[in-house]
Amino acid sequence: MNRRSNSGDKPALIALIGISIVFAFIIGRGWKTLFSPYGAPTAWVAAILIVFIALSLCWAIASERVHHPHAKGVILAYFFFLVNLSALGTINTMFLQFQGSSVVRSEIDKAIVATTKLKSEGAALIDTKEYDEYDRRLALLTSDLRREIQNPVNCGQGPRASQIIEQIKQMVPGFQPLSLGNNCQNFNDKDKVDQVIETYRKKIDEGKRLSQVYVSKKSDIIAKENIEAGASDILSRLTKIPKEINSDSDLYAARSEFEAVAQTYLGLRQELSSRAKGRDKDIPQFLDISSITSLGNIGQVIPFVISRLNDIATYIYVFLAIVLDFAVIAAFVRVIKPVGRNLGPHRTPGML
Repeated sequence: MNRRSNSGDKPALIALIGISIVFAFIIGRGWKTLFSPYGAPTAWVAAILIVFIALSLCWAIASERVHHPHAKGVILAYFFFLVNLSALGTINTMFLQFQGSSVVRSEIDKAIVATTKLKSEGAALIDTKEYDEYDRRLALLTSDLRREIQNPVNCGQGPRASQIIEQIKQMVPGFQPLSLGNNCQNFNDKDKVDQVIETYRKKIDEGKRLSQVYVSKKSDIIAKENIEAGASDILSRLTKIPKEINSDSDLYAARSEFEAVAQTYLGLRQELSSRAKGRDKDIPQFLDISSITSLGNIGQVIPFVISRLNDIATYIYVFLAIVLDFAVIAAFVRVIKPVGRNLGPHRTPGML
């Protein structure tokens, strides 16, 4: 008897090993990412277990094809589970590898647009016109006073400075000028000048909050200031989110920061709604970060894939997963089937 008749196809065995490594890497990386929130040990164990199951299904399909070629129902059942495991792992790996950064940058851009609109158009919907005009006039006077203090000729003690101070006194309850003496030589030190300017600024800021125009609109003013400051903080945080996703840690850092930013935005948006009297319909109600929270999230992987069905890349990744499945199965068939065995007249090895 020919000894080769009882042995498998050795080149196919080498091909099987190579294809299986690629298969295991792509599927394993995708599933490891999906389980990463549960800790690295759990993620690694889950990924290895799923790769083992997927390769076992490939072997089972190949074995059925060789030994029970008419058991198509069993083969289809195995293949259904195999495609689900390999497709989800492959899709997740490929999206993270090739589109993760694109998804993050897109979400950052959309969040910046929404937050900018909240800061500018949203805050403007809160009615503080009387105070805004008061604050604008006071800011101009403060700026004029600063220039007078920086003037080395009169160091903030000339007639123009006195006129400005009188106007500020009329607008700011309890405001009194500083006692600076008559010697401008005291102002040769820039730090001294800056200290005087800062002292005046603090006195004006504290005093204006005692003014009637501020007290009458205090809650609206505070809400407006909170929205503007909060939106500015969000914009600053968005610029610090990693735009290049090269690892699981990058993905989870971006997701964590996005979730925190979205929560802050929602609080500011609710504050606006309580004061805008229905005029805020054009301001986004929330930051839609579903693409970020779904990416690499085992609980959202199916909705994420469905949400990406309008992207041709999704179909390419599914096709790649199926091609890998067929390649591994075909190699298993060649390894399992003894060389020289005839599958029957006009029959060639195949899937079904």
